Amino acid sequence: MLKVCLPSVGHRPVPRAFPPLSDWGRGDPLAFVGADRIGAMNPFETFLTEGRRLTDLYGTRIAAPTAEDEFLDFYTNGKRLDFLRDLIARVAILAYCYDTISGRLADECKELDRRMLELPTVPMSGVLVATVTPEEEDFSSDRRRWLCELDALTSLIYYEAASVVGLLRRLGISLPANSEINYLVKVRDRFLAHVQLSGLKRSKVTRSENRDYGLRDGFIERDVVALSSWSGDDLRYIGARALAIGSSEWREQRRKNEEIILSSTRNEDFKREETLALINAGVRECELGKALRELGKLLETRAIPEIAAEASIAIERFGFVRPGDDEPNADQS
Repeated sequence: MLKVCLPSVGHRPVPRAFPPLSDWGRGDPLAFVGADRIGAMNPFETFLTEGRRLTDLYGTRIAAPTAEDEFLDFYTNGKRLDFLRDLIARVAILAYCYDTISGRLADECKELDRRMLELPTVPMSGVLVATVTPEEEDFSSDRRRWLCELDALTSLIYYEAASVVGLLRRLGISLPANSEINYLVKVRDRFLAHVQLSGLKRSKVTRSENRDYGLRDGFIERDVVALSSWSGDDLRYIGARALAIGSSEWREQRRKNEEIILSSTRNEDFKREETLALINAGVRECELGKALRELGKLLETRAIPEIAAEASIAIERFGFVRPGDDEPNADQS
């Protein structure tokens, strides 16, 4: 029997046992992160565990295809498994971002709030003196570092979430029209400001804190949705006709704006009156934690069956096995 080495489907010459999730997958950019780093409440934990188990394949006695159509099936199966491993690797990045924001960064946020309250107060003497104490300087430096890391992870989530959705669509898996993950993808296309610019900050009326981020269900959400892509002419045209922020008319228009965004119309195809309505009242922030939880559930229910089906082809037709499984008999392969 001819031995075939096929790196694209994970050839490994010597089988060995793997503890669950200790090997984060060949080709996984976060392979250095141990299994214990995935939080129990992470919305992607189930998908990553099962997806990696299904795609962890190797073979030492692979049946070499002879007919042209058999070789095409063999090649196609390997490429599809590569595609699915890419999906898993991208979800791993989302899982890491989710755990870091809801874990360490959330704890650091509370610690920064505590330190801010303990900063020394300088009595007003009638003369404005710009003095910065060492405590204030240290606090400001730590807060800038914290915000920079939050900004980087938030931007990466928007990027990778949209990429994962694109991969799911190539598998024929579509998003529910009124889902938060669909809203994330739609606003990312046009309505994101750079996180460190914070956009027009119109969403701040929904927060009790005087800052452009908030803690929702243990997940820190940064304000990044803003009308930063409109031209100056558009903004001057709306002028005084802009609705008063927080008014009943403003809230009703924002509700309609969300319907515009979630419609099947592409952003570049919005009509003039729709564009003006969006400028007039703005759009709400995406509930990022909710969107990621929806995406995790979609991956579990729709993507795992696709992965299982493709892995079964590699095992049943081409003789691949998983670590711990009995290797197929040479006479049967």
